[in-house]
Amino acid sequence: MSYEFKEKTISISTFSYYQTFFYYIYHTFTLFMLLSHIILSYLWVIYKIKILEEPYSWEKLKKKHRKNAILYKKTSLKLRGGLIKFAQFISSQKNLIVDEVIEELESLQDRVDPIDSYKMRKILELEVGDSIDNIFSEFDDEPIAAASFGQVHKAKLKDGTTVAVKIQYPFIETTLTIDMMLMRYFITILSTLLNKKHMIDAYKEIKDALFLELDYGKEGEYATKFKQNFSDYSDVIVPTIYHQFSTKKVLVMDYIDGYKINNISKMSELNILPYSLLKIIIDSYFKQFYCDGFFHSDPHPGNLFFTSNAKIAFIDFGQSKELPEYVKLALIDSIGAVLSFDLKKIVDSFIKMGLIKEVDRGRMGNLLDNIFSRIETGSANEIMGITLDFNFLHQNVVSLIQEMNISFPSGVVLYGRTLAYLNGLIASLSPDANMFEITRESFYKRFF
Repeated sequence: MSYEFKEKTISISTFSYYQTFFYYIYHTFTLFMLLSHIILSYLWVIYKIKILEEPYSWEKLKKKHRKNAILYKKTSLKLRGGLIKFAQFISSQKNLIVDEVIEELESLQDRVDPIDSYKMRKILELEVGDSIDNIFSEFDDEPIAAASFGQVHKAKLKDGTTVAVKIQYPFIETTLTIDMMLMRYFITILSTLLNKKHMIDAYKEIKDALFLELDYGKEGEYATKFKQNFSDYSDVIVPTIYHQFSTKKVLVMDYIDGYKINNISKMSELNILPYSLLKIIIDSYFKQFYCDGFFHSDPHPGNLFFTSNAKIAFIDFGQSKELPEYVKLALIDSIGAVLSFDLKKIVDSFIKMGLIKEVDRGRMGNLLDNIFSRIETGSANEIMGITLDFNFLHQNVVSLIQEMNISFPSGVVLYGRTLAYLNGLIASLSPDANMFEITRESFYKRFF
């Protein structure tokens, strides 16, 4: 290793040690200003409409949404970390979030501004303990994807295998620590005011999942396990991990030649029906949730591809989650009860997994009865319609949850978040699809 290389490395390391405090101040102040600006901008709109009784057109409100989304995107590109993760979730929620916000934030799924390739090369060489030329016959300095925690470069191993090389950004752990620290204070205050302990439980599980995602070595293990679970599935592709070249901050895997799952125009060009891909995705998640008890919890379009021969490819396994056995069994009970519209068994499963207490049985049963009475066909549009009916949510869901002391067992928060991702995906791929029928087919295939 040359002296010049050591000097470059020392300068990067020195920055992280001696200027972390100043970076913390900058990051905290910038994040505070962003949130304050967005909140105050909408409070001003409410003040003009409610207090001053001035007209405020829908066009002006859409411009406000876009302006705030652009500000959020610019700030998140500077700060990276948790802000981009939140944007990835928001931008996947078709039919829930206004189009102006979706259009601005969806580029953050895999098109974040990359970091200088020289710096990323040095991080890779320092991590692996060898020069790039000794490992790869080709290495493309222009990244093929850049996201919240790292960026991906295309390369070729010495044996000619085309691979994707994911390299973690410097200082990302510090950035995420600040984001989670600020979020902890916010959630703590909010949960205290509302007397809702479950908000802390949800925060802790998401925080643990995000920090675990920083360990690429663990992600490699998850990917290998996922590949083994789907070894007999011809329509699901999982990249092979090259552990000999991977570390906690570098991950080398098969390169997947595919397209983002929300690329409807490419599906049309390839004569692929979105519904056929949707069935593969739903069936694969049925297996993950209810058979393996081990699932990919981050299925935004940047992590889910389809190929020209209509197969589904999963990448980025950093937030995979193992469900406790008793939770998995309770979820199996709940999905079977949902498909048969057996409200009593659904509530039984909630109690079994510790989500609610026996004393809340009646109120939860009434809530589920209200929800199912509004679903006739089981289409994604109909289900999303309930989610968009804020008056219904407030009167039936929010008020009830505020009364019950819900406790989330391990894995349930990420299970719920994954379902929310899938809801957004379904709405964009095939909004008229009957989700009950698709799920029922997967259920009977495995349990009958």
